[in-house]
Amino acid sequence: VLRLAVRPRAVSYIDCLAVDSKKNLYVSDITRRAVFRFEWDGKTYPTSTEVVRTLNGPKKSIAISSVGDVFVAVMGPPGQGWIARRDINGAEFHFAVKGIPVSLALDAEDNIYVPPVGGSSVLVYRRDGTLIREIPYTTEDSVCDILVCSDGSIYLACFRGGIIRITGSEPDWHIDVLPERFGNLGGIAMDSRGRLYVSDFAVDSIFVV
Repeated sequence: VLRLAVRPRAVSYIDCLAVDSKKNLYVSDITRRAVFRFEWDGKTYPTSTEVVRTLNGPKKSIAISSVGDVFVAVMGPPGQGWIARRDINGAEFHFAVKGIPVSLALDAEDNIYVPPVGGSSVLVYRRDGTLIREIPYTTEDSVCDILVCSDGSIYLACFRGGIIRITGSEPDWHIDVLPERFGNLGGIAMDSRGRLYVSDFAVDSIFVV
């Protein structure tokens, strides 16, 4: 679709992607600690703009709200991190989270779900940074991505190949592990038909679960 220019012999590390309702593409570039928005003109992506410029940490997961606001997980020093928000009008804000955020997801009300690195719960924040809920889970693995479905179900993709599903509501959360196992998971997504997709970078493949 496009290629980012890099310096000779420089490491090029594209980490996370997102697409908004107008087919604009958002890309997190780890080497530059930046997120770029590539404008779709109907055929190509001729122009790009750096967004979420108010924080200097590595930019990771990206989520786009129904109205076009952009949310980005930003890693900080050990044990620290932020969620940055770029409103559709271009204004940018951020708030600190408990732990280091790598992945995030939005629900139908644009609440932000974050499973911090090394944590044992999903933290749920309002867009203004207010912590409204902690959803506990148990795993000895690292969570590498999160998905929140329209029915409120939460899926956690784990590095060593497991998928955790959280259903129900507070305080009666139901947590189970799907029977399918993979090598090393990197991302998780669901299409409009309810089919679950996971990327297994141990075998360079995407699977439909």
